[in-house]
Amino acid sequence: MRVDLRETLSLALPVMAARAGILVMTAVDTIMTGRFGAEELAFYAIGNAPFLLFMLLGIGLATGTVVLVSQAMGAGQPGETGRIWRIACLDTALLGLATALLLLPGETILSWLGQSPEVVAGGARVMRAFALAMPAVLLFAVTSYFLEAISRPHAGMAVMWLGNVLNLVLNWILMFGPFGLPMLGAEGAALGTSITRWVMAAALILYAFRFAGHLAYGVRGPLGDVRGVRRRLLRLGLPFAASQGLESSAFQFILVMAGWLGTTQLAAHQAAMNLNALLYMLTLGVATATSVRVGHAVGRARPDQIARAGWVGTGMGLAIMLVCAPLLAGFRQQIGELYAADPVVVIAIASTILVVLPTMLMDSGQGIVTAALRGTGDTWIPTAIHVSCFWPVMVGTAWYLAFPAGLGLAGLWWGLFTGLALAFLLLSLRFAGRARRPDPLARAS
Repeated sequence: MRVDLRETLSLALPVMAARAGILVMTAVDTIMTGRFGAEELAFYAIGNAPFLLFMLLGIGLATGTVVLVSQAMGAGQPGETGRIWRIACLDTALLGLATALLLLPGETILSWLGQSPEVVAGGARVMRAFALAMPAVLLFAVTSYFLEAISRPHAGMAVMWLGNVLNLVLNWILMFGPFGLPMLGAEGAALGTSITRWVMAAALILYAFRFAGHLAYGVRGPLGDVRGVRRRLLRLGLPFAASQGLESSAFQFILVMAGWLGTTQLAAHQAAMNLNALLYMLTLGVATATSVRVGHAVGRARPDQIARAGWVGTGMGLAIMLVCAPLLAGFRQQIGELYAADPVVVIAIASTILVVLPTMLMDSGQGIVTAALRGTGDTWIPTAIHVSCFWPVMVGTAWYLAFPAGLGLAGLWWGLFTGLALAFLLLSLRFAGRARRPDPLARAS
């Protein structure tokens, strides 16, 4: 057990730092926009929602990279890993360009979602600014997966945190308009983040082509059987993309419902979602480490190690959330004041955090168990579980509690908790079943 904990932590800690950096960037955007005013924060929230949906769909498609690279490493074939990564980069770059184009008609999209004309106008500008960076986001993600799967996660962590410094500077320049520049508010925050994402993607790709010993990993040379690798990536990535899309679209539709409650509730919901996502990124590092370790065990054909890696990672992630929960509860007023200047929004954030705490526990648990299943190549059953839990249960419960039951913003969050708790239970049962039947674990389902 000590060996499992040490190996998981050695990979998880830098990945946690890198993943936390992603949400710190969004947190900085959210906090700085909140200082501008509740309306600008609402524009940022609604403009970011469609971008996040498409981004997570793309990252889901790229997730097959970490599985194939991990299994190649476990099978003693490091020379195959760079070829897999380069093919994944080509595919994600094209996908990023296509999805960016889909986000350009922002006014039409937000009007379809039933937002007020003021929110439509402000949110569309934010959406277009975010769309500029879609290819960069996906290229950074797939390169991070490659480096993490070959046990080189520190580069992604370093690039991410240097990117946060650049993002802070660009936000200040583009949002607040020093030196006679225009004050762009939420649009400036989105534009600064997009520029930063392109710089980060370029830096990490350059590192992947030049790190010490890179030639042993096949990062240069002919691509070989592109179609064969692409089929394997798609076979793994499509169900993950479906799962990510279903989860994200459910979360983003609940954000849309927060907009139906009013600008104040939308701003408070954005802050609470950012806090939940920031904490989720801590356990996402554990999830990535768990998926990699399970993938290595699959490559070594060691079923006992597969089960142990999955449960150790799940327990570690839950322990992190249980440590964070009382701290957040004790400082919820101060957290609200950090995210917003409007006293009404601060009160709404502080009260919502009490419901965020149990929700983040369930969210982290289901995310890590999903990653453990992903490492075994299990794909469609977890996707079916997400389908059944997120839309009928999560969205339906959130709508009923928020509107007919009259609980408002708290009702939306209790709906989130219900769907995530059910998903955690069913996914855990699925992984337990595969652990008891070790023979088929190495085959995709």
